[in-house]
Amino acid sequence: MRAYRTYRSLSPKRMTRQQEQGCLYLTVVALVLYALCWLWGHPAYLVLLVLGAAAAAAARAWWSQVTRQDLLGRLSAPEHLARLTPAAFEQACAALFEAMGYRATLTAGPGDEGVDILLRRDGREYIVQCKHYPGRTVGSAEVRNLLGAQQDFGAAGAYLLTSGSFTSKARELAARNPHVYLWDGRRIRAEAAIRFAPRAARSVSRSLRPPGRPGGPRS
Repeated sequence: MRAYRTYRSLSPKRMTRQQEQGCLYLTVVALVLYALCWLWGHPAYLVLLVLGAAAAAAARAWWSQVTRQDLLGRLSAPEHLARLTPAAFEQACAALFEAMGYRATLTAGPGDEGVDILLRRDGREYIVQCKHYPGRTVGSAEVRNLLGAQQDFGAAGAYLLTSGSFTSKARELAARNPHVYLWDGRRIRAEAAIRFAPRAARSVSRSLRPPGRPGGPRS
């Protein structure tokens, strides 16, 4: 028994998980360096690799634009807007803000304090809450929740978007708070139509544009 214990104490220890990850990382780096050296000696393959990467990036950008236009088209049509799922509505709203020049990030999971989209532009951060309630109204309670989230995030502005409409109390509360913007279904459809079919939607946008706040700034 003593000899067995001595043998175990002299046997090599098993690598820890961190050591295994380190070995894997070094292996990957070595393979990448080897591949780069091989490509450097075969210029034709290097050119093909660069062209393939450029084509993949262009295809990704094209597909992103196609997807954005599809989402904007759904937002601009009342019959399609009403059939969106809540998740698809959030994605479409994020695509709309991206078309307006914002960098939009969808939040997921608990701990987001009800914020569905984070916006960034010109060094400032904005928050967006989406309420997909076709044919229903959003009241002042949701606006108060938005104000609390804006304070917690320290956001420069806050948007509350709904596929339905807002009560008069909700609009009054938003009007008393700077940089809080309410977009109902009509405003969303108008903004999406401008970017989906600019010429056809120009006259519609003028008629739907509210005289001032709480519609929010335009881009």
